[in-house]
Amino acid sequence: MRGIRIPQAVHEDLLLGLETRGSGSVAVCSAGEYRRADSGVLELLHVSTTYARGDGRAEVDSVVKQGLRPLLIFSRRSIDKRVAEGVNVLTRSGAQTAALLAFVGSRRSIRVHGGLTNGSKLERVDYLSLPGPRTLRLAVQPLTSGKSGKGKGRARAPRKGNADTKVQTAVKRGESGPEGRRSRLAGALGEGDLNRGYGYLEQAEAMTAGVLGIGRLGSLIAFRLAQSGVGSAGGLVLADGDVVEKANRDVMSLPPEAEGMPKAVAVARMINALLPDAATVLPIVGTVSDSRVAEALIASDVIFSAVDEEYARLAVGVLARRYHRIHIDVTGGVARVGEGRVATGGEIRISVPGSPGCVSCFGTHRWDEIEDLLDMSAEQERERRGRTVWSGQRAGSWGDVLLPIVGESQQLFWRLIKGELRRSTWLHYEHATGGLPVWQDWTPRRSRTRRCRICGRQEGLGDGDL
Repeated sequence: MRGIRIPQAVHEDLLLGLETRGSGSVAVCSAGEYRRADSGVLELLHVSTTYARGDGRAEVDSVVKQGLRPLLIFSRRSIDKRVAEGVNVLTRSGAQTAALLAFVGSRRSIRVHGGLTNGSKLERVDYLSLPGPRTLRLAVQPLTSGKSGKGKGRARAPRKGNADTKVQTAVKRGESGPEGRRSRLAGALGEGDLNRGYGYLEQAEAMTAGVLGIGRLGSLIAFRLAQSGVGSAGGLVLADGDVVEKANRDVMSLPPEAEGMPKAVAVARMINALLPDAATVLPIVGTVSDSRVAEALIASDVIFSAVDEEYARLAVGVLARRYHRIHIDVTGGVARVGEGRVATGGEIRISVPGSPGCVSCFGTHRWDEIEDLLDMSAEQERERRGRTVWSGQRAGSWGDVLLPIVGESQQLFWRLIKGELRRSTWLHYEHATGGLPVWQDWTPRRSRTRRCRICGRQEGLGDGDL
């Protein structure tokens, strides 16, 4: 499969920018590359945009000199000689991989045409992925010179709740209607409109979701995703390098015989036993420094991390930003905050592609202490984790406190699917001593992106050097 991945917010800016600059303008984008020969996947990942008049040749040459892939985008009411002109510019640039996209029509109703250059020829592009609010995936029609084939390949910009095409699949499976297994969830998502709600459910089913850290917190997240049908078609990846201990089972829904079993395997088996048709669950025994785990997370549309170590959290943040994946980091427990003092609560940090803010921006980190850990091999990380005792990291954990944190993380995920959450967000949850639990929005008012080592430097670079 060959695709182009542009964050939803960037895509909206591109449409507006081309519209306001007129028909003679072209957007010249630099792009990173995500390529996996074993699975035949090739994606170009948007990095930055400049606008040019004419053919954009100088801007394309500048992109190639940076070691990135050029992506030409133009918007016309019909596709004409600009296709041949664009192919000529990209071919002459000498870029190993380059692409051309055309948005034909208005912002409310567009046809997406595109192709990858191979010599002087245009090869197919299968899809345009728009991660972020609504997480859309549009089919891309071939680019041709001359008439565009009016009416063919039309992809209407989805409106809120427009899910008619998705509902048909749910109907065929017999899961729609008021008696469907997830009818209550569909009703809540659709605000009383079951058809709309089932459309959102269908969209989530087609996604691939990854969860790193399948302990007390991560196992709850995995179960809720499976129960809601997230990844039932696209897949649900569970990754953890630890085994189940007796102390885990006060929260993890596992039988005694699961003790000593890898956490990812034990939870995957329990999900399959309780919800055999809920999701295609892929357990991986390993940590983020393991190439198998990193590859599986990169291939996911949304990544949940529920890890203890700060370096693992930041490593996932790097992958998410480099490959334009949604990242939802969740923490919870009882932390030591001073001599004889503890704080009970947790945090949810959501990094939305195309929106400033990531797990590095949302927090304070001693990069001088963490940087070397990010370069650890899988074997080195296993040795480190083997020497780590949980009581040295935190005071303890209330299973009851983890439940509202997991619930809110799922609520925010669904708000993303519905297009209601459009920005990266940092939420803090705390049980004050002798007081009531409180949620606070800790999202910084001013963006730290320019100074950030992750979203300020890694956006869309894909397989390029760190």
